Amino acid sequence: MKLAVTVPSQMTMRLRGIMKEKQKLLGVILYSIHHTKKIVEYFAVFKPNNLLIMKKVLIVLVLIMAVMVVNAQVTNTTDSTRTVVKVADLQKAITDNIAKDYVGYTIKEATSVTANNIVTFEVVVVKGTATKVLVYDKEGIFVKKLPPVPKK
Repeated sequence: MKLAVTVPSQMTMRLRGIMKEKQKLLGVILYSIHHTKKIVEYFAVFKPNNLLIMKKVLIVLVLIMAVMVVNAQVTNTTDSTRTVVKVADLQKAITDNIAKDYVGYTIKEATSVTANNIVTFEVVVVKGTATKVLVYDKEGIFVKKLPPVPKK
C-alpha cells in the first residue's frame, strides 16, 4: 500500500520561489566576485618595476623639498657690530630728546650699532616697570621706537 503525500500547491510554489531567490543571490555573488577580479586586474597597472621607479621619484622629491626648507631658513647675514656706549658719552641731541619726549624716563643703557656702514644708536629707557628701546641716527635724530622684547 502506497501512501501518497500531497503537499499543498501554495507550499510548493513558495519553496520553489525561495530556491529561485537563493539561486539568483548566489549568481549575483559569483558574478560580482568574477568582475571584482577583472576590475583589480584592470587597475593593477603598477607592476613591481613601476613601483621601484615611483619610490625613487618620491625620494628625490622629498630631498628637493628638504633642501628648499633649509634654504628658506637661512638667516640674514648682514655684518653689524654692536658696541656699548656710556650714557655720559651720548650726544646732547639724544639726551635732550629723551628729556623732552620721555619725561620721567631714565636712560638704562645705550648701544652703537653699525650695519652696512650706517651708524645708529639704540637707547633703552626705563620708567618704573615700563621699558622702551629708542633708535637714533648718528646725528642724534629720533628714527623709531622698537617693539618691546618679550621677557624670557
